[in-house]
Amino acid sequence: MLPTVFLCDPQKILSPKLDFLHSIGVLKTDIPKTIVSNPSFLGRSLEKQIIPCYNFLKSVPLSDKEILMMINRNARILGANVEMVASNVEVLRQYGVPPSSISFLISRHPSAVQRDNEKFKKCLDEVTRMGFNPLNTVFVLAVDVLCTTSKLTWDLKFDVFRRFGLSDDEILLAFRLHPSCMHLSQNKIARGMNFFVNEMKREPASVIRTPAVLFYSMEKRIIPRCRVIVRLVQKGFLKHNYQLMSFLKYTEEDFLSKFVHLYKDDLPELMDIYNQGMVCGDSICLDPTFGQEEALGNGDFSFCVVPPPSRDFVDDFSNKSKGIQWEDETCK
Repeated sequence: MLPTVFLCDPQKILSPKLDFLHSIGVLKTDIPKTIVSNPSFLGRSLEKQIIPCYNFLKSVPLSDKEILMMINRNARILGANVEMVASNVEVLRQYGVPPSSISFLISRHPSAVQRDNEKFKKCLDEVTRMGFNPLNTVFVLAVDVLCTTSKLTWDLKFDVFRRFGLSDDEILLAFRLHPSCMHLSQNKIARGMNFFVNEMKREPASVIRTPAVLFYSMEKRIIPRCRVIVRLVQKGFLKHNYQLMSFLKYTEEDFLSKFVHLYKDDLPELMDIYNQGMVCGDSICLDPTFGQEEALGNGDFSFCVVPPPSRDFVDDFSNKSKGIQWEDETCK
């Protein structure tokens, strides 16, 4: 059978839609990619579906730049059920979610607002019950996670964290701090936790209190930088404690400037250590005794552990978070 595109009338079907994409700012060079990402776009009615959807997105309001970003990423948004999305947007407004957060959710996580209205409301109820503030952007991030994650997937990821001795309360705290951590794959979570706990000798609870560290690339950022930090500690050049985020958050240029080039006269091997870290696997590869008191000389260096939240905060959040209600085993 011929692909759908070859069955379309080029003048009546194809040309008007290509002209529309070009008129709203999609570059001619990007149009083929846009169509390939969602071939069904060509089968949508321009007047009844595509243009009304585009006009709705403009009314949210979304900027031209945000809409173009969505279309270039996946033109499927132009085939969304406008009435359903509009209804879900109205629900967000009723919950007190500000326009900026609504725009953020639709432009970055459009799948969340393309859910059945009743199930979408239940996800918002859960997020509210868990203590998220609708005025904060993190609220819509949590909505996205619950709307697009099945109960089975949620439980499997919880189990990965539990294997490192973390309690459900600690895992839920991480979710509240950075909801998208539950969008990470099971392998990504396990690999990151294993490295920080077993290679960097960090307490699991201290890692998960800064869940953003799990998002970085192991090969490109985490391992190379940790190798450099370990060598600086071993040689006594780091006199202060460092949180993981204190060196992982830097751009590559800034990290090299602050932790490699600064010590190049005393430790010329740092650049090689950094580069080798990109290919050495999930290991520091420098000293297997790293983290033990005798290996560090003064015995007082450890990556700074973030003070735990107050007991009252943990208890309050735990009470709000337990017993997440899933609709038919999923919030989808």
